[in-house]
Amino acid sequence: MSVETSLIVIIGLLILILLFGAWQSVWTARWTKAITALTEQRNTSPNEDLQGMIVRRDYACVLDEVEKRMVNHPDDPELYWYKGLALFHREELEDALDALNRAVDMQPSFAERLKPYIDKIEAAQT
Repeated sequence: MSVETSLIVIIGLLILILLFGAWQSVWTARWTKAITALTEQRNTSPNEDLQGMIVRRDYACVLDEVEKRMVNHPDDPELYWYKGLALFHREELEDALDALNRAVDMQPSFAERLKPYIDKIEAAQT
């Protein structure tokens, strides 16, 4: 192999290495941006701690917290969601149904996830 051919091969390899590095940087930046966006989205729910209380079955605490937060955020459908779930598990079904229906009225996308609870309450009332 001649010196010219060797130089062309070396230059070609260097170009490939540079292109791969640039490509890798672009994808790393995209993944970093996506992960950051997901993390920020997850941390934006001020009511995330209520889910933990539901899991721990601390329904009285959920209701206390919901009432406190409703003072400043009376139109937050998540608060009605958690209130409804806590009341449902405490078997205060009429109040639970009111809260769950209010959550769905305020945020129609909640309907599918809350439907099983609403259906159980309505079945128990008949």
